[in-house]
Amino acid sequence: MSEPKALIVDDEPQMLMILEYLLTNRGFTVNKALNGAEAMAAFQSEAFDIVVLDVTMPRIGGVAVCQRMRATSDVPIIMVTARSQTEQILAGFDAGADDYVIKPFEPRILLSRIDSVLRRGRGREQRRSEFGMLTIDWSSHTVRVSGKQITLPETEWRLLAALAEHPGEVRAWRLLLTQGWQSEDWVGGRDLVKATIYRLRQRLGPDAADLIVTVRGSGYLLDAGA
Repeated sequence: MSEPKALIVDDEPQMLMILEYLLTNRGFTVNKALNGAEAMAAFQSEAFDIVVLDVTMPRIGGVAVCQRMRATSDVPIIMVTARSQTEQILAGFDAGADDYVIKPFEPRILLSRIDSVLRRGRGREQRRSEFGMLTIDWSSHTVRVSGKQITLPETEWRLLAALAEHPGEVRAWRLLLTQGWQSEDWVGGRDLVKATIYRLRQRLGPDAADLIVTVRGSGYLLDAGA
C-alpha cells in the first residue's frame, strides 16, 4: 500500500519544517508550499490525501485557496491560523474547510484532527443510530436525512456526534466547544458554538433541523423522540 500524500502550506519556513516532521513521522509523503500560488500549482499537478493550509499568506490567502480546491475536490482540508476570531474560523468553514487548528498547537492535537478527517469512508464495524428522518453512520462518519446523504465539515460532525451520543440530554456550550474545538477558553466560544449549530441545522434541512433543540441558558440537545 502506497504512503498517503499530504500538502502543507504555510508562509513560515519554520512552521513548514514542523509540519513536515510531524507528517513524515506519521507515514505521509509531504509536499510543501510557501504561498497560495505554489499550493494551487502543486494541487493541480497531483492528488493528495490531506491538505494542511495556513490562512494568512501572500499572493493568495488560505480561504481563497480552500475555495478553489473545494471547487474541484473533496480532499480533507485542515486550516491553521494564529487568529482565533470567530469570523475567521467561520470564513474557513464557509470556504469548505473540514477542520481548524489554532497556532500555537500541540502536535498531538493536529495529528488527532488529521486522523479524524481521514477516518471518513474507511470500513469499520457498522453502527447506526436513527432519530426520525436522521440516520447517523458512526463507522463512516456519514449522515443521511430522509435517505439523502448530507456532507458535514468535521467540526459540525463532532457537534452532532456529541449530541447524538447523549440523546435527550442537554449538552452545555462549553462541553460542545471542547468536543468541537478541544478548547474551553476560546474568545467568542459561545457565539462560535451557536453559529456552528445554526449551520448544522441549515445543512440538515427542514426534515431534521428541529431535532437539535436550543435549551435557553443551558445548551443544546438532540430530541430523540422527534
